[in-house]
Amino acid sequence: MNKPTEPQGLVLNISAVERETGLSKDVLRMWERRYAFPKPGRDENGERQYSIAEVSKLRAIKRLMDIGMRPGKIISLSQDELNAMADSRAAQRASNLAPALERGITINAVCPAIVDTPILGESRERIVAKGIPLLQPEEIAEAILLAARDGSTGQAWVCLPGQAPERYEFRRFFASD
Repeated sequence: MNKPTEPQGLVLNISAVERETGLSKDVLRMWERRYAFPKPGRDENGERQYSIAEVSKLRAIKRLMDIGMRPGKIISLSQDELNAMADSRAAQRASNLAPALERGITINAVCPAIVDTPILGESRERIVAKGIPLLQPEEIAEAILLAARDGSTGQAWVCLPGQAPERYEFRRFFASD
């Protein structure tokens, strides 16, 4: 156990570091043993006190872990190296988006009325008793295929019982139009 040290500058206890970084107390303690980082000081009660620089580095490590990096591979890097790695990964992710758009990936919404599926449960009988028509799952599948084959993007396809799916057009957005 580290000897008590005088905190220098602003410090955070382990609970605050857990909240700030998303790394559990157990992970912080394990890294301290396994990787000799972080190296928190101790207060007069022997409780861990983390510097702002350590917390900043822990945040950077957590960001990289969130995109698949292993802590053992990056924990020894400097803050600048971690930031550079995070920036290069972000640029790679951004450049990977363009080919998806070029391949014709589209985003559309299928907006069905009430669909006759087991999720309705006991409500199904009440819905039918009120005369509300139900869509069949096959009708929704047809609408999804239609939206996919259409080639457009950003469309909303309305599905009503007994009608072919059709694109919804926002005719009036503002009441004053």
